[in-house]
Amino acid sequence: MEHAHPRMRKLTRLAPAAVAAVSLILLGTATTTSAAVAPRAAASPFSTLQGVVKSPNGEPVADATVLIYPIDSNSTNPGRIGTVTTNSQGNWSFTLPASLPTDSQAEASANGGWLNVIATAFGSDGASEEAEADGTTFAWAGQGNPANTATLVRPPMTMIMGPALAGEPPVTGAVIARTASRLPKKCRTDDSNWRVKLVTVWNKHEWTDVGEYHAWWEADGGFTYTRGAMTEVSTDYSINGSVWHASLGGSSGTVYDNEDASSDGTGNGPYKANVIQVSLKYRDKDRYLYPCSLNNQTCWPSVHCANHYWIVQRGLYNPGHGWQYIQTGPSVLKLDGMHGWHCCANPDYWNGYRPGYQHCNSHGDGVTYTKGATIGLGPVTVDIETETGHSTDSEQCISFSHSTKTRYNEIRKYRTDEHEVWGNDALPSNNPEVFYNY
Repeated sequence: MEHAHPRMRKLTRLAPAAVAAVSLILLGTATTTSAAVAPRAAASPFSTLQGVVKSPNGEPVADATVLIYPIDSNSTNPGRIGTVTTNSQGNWSFTLPASLPTDSQAEASANGGWLNVIATAFGSDGASEEAEADGTTFAWAGQGNPANTATLVRPPMTMIMGPALAGEPPVTGAVIARTASRLPKKCRTDDSNWRVKLVTVWNKHEWTDVGEYHAWWEADGGFTYTRGAMTEVSTDYSINGSVWHASLGGSSGTVYDNEDASSDGTGNGPYKANVIQVSLKYRDKDRYLYPCSLNNQTCWPSVHCANHYWIVQRGLYNPGHGWQYIQTGPSVLKLDGMHGWHCCANPDYWNGYRPGYQHCNSHGDGVTYTKGATIGLGPVTVDIETETGHSTDSEQCISFSHSTKTRYNEIRKYRTDEHEVWGNDALPSNNPEVFYNY
């Protein structure tokens, strides 16, 4: 388990699945296309996706067609949600409709109304090599407004052009919105007519870090994780299936716990601190695009125009038969006590608490784990980043004994019955990502 610096988080919020044909809202002068469906009666702000497509040198890619699909699907050939064209600054915006492709709707329905999506744009660099830019995020496809979104943030996806196929050299110079002449001939007509095929490489589950509790002297701690909790999980990609990277562009996606899962709450201590883990499903997909003629009259699935592998989270793993899908993970007690105070504490984020007091953190962002889960792929391992926002469904708590016992307090330098608590990035009362105890 490793903590990431809070300002460096680049996650993919994998959310419940659902979405289909869409109405589009553009930035600037961008143009759009979509299936003819009625717009959502009362669209949530979380139903709109935004992004920007750039060359590796930072220049915007104008007039590029962005294809919107569910990032994963039980269908081999997922239905396209819609397309949108970038404006002169490379920006685009897209709002989900009330009606979605069948497979997207099924994904959303299975995940409490959330749909995890991937946006893909193509172009050609100065050497006429095919370039691809991807972004992953989540969108609300349910009715009304989603719950537990007070701290939910979806920055616009920054999609940087890179090689579209294994073996291609790095993309150089400015990318323009055209199909590369060095692609197979059938791919060169119009990349907006390319279609996606998904081939499952493997399915597995892994224990995934969602939070932690800390309890030191005369204290009990706990981390509760129940239905409604939302955990951010990175989506990782690879061109060749061997070298993996966190999701492109700093995009975000969310995992919604659609089933009841709970830790023991408080009751762990004293002198205990552990990560709490849940078992999540992960799937490795070979995702490639193949060409079709206009209006899909003829397609050539054996021709690969672009190809990436993706590892995506598929929700809570619970096969039944008594399976315990939440567990106590590694100890993190070294971050508490005087060792934790000397090594890592900021005195500005420190408060004292009297015996008998209980404190819970149920608001704000949670701690980010850079190795929230580790996926083994033979000789290759892929680290997955995770972060669970605090809410009444996912809160860290600590309770202090009513005992009037005293001790020599090494922080205050005198005997007292007080308990010391500090946050990693804020006072305990100001909703830090995690708090520690002495």
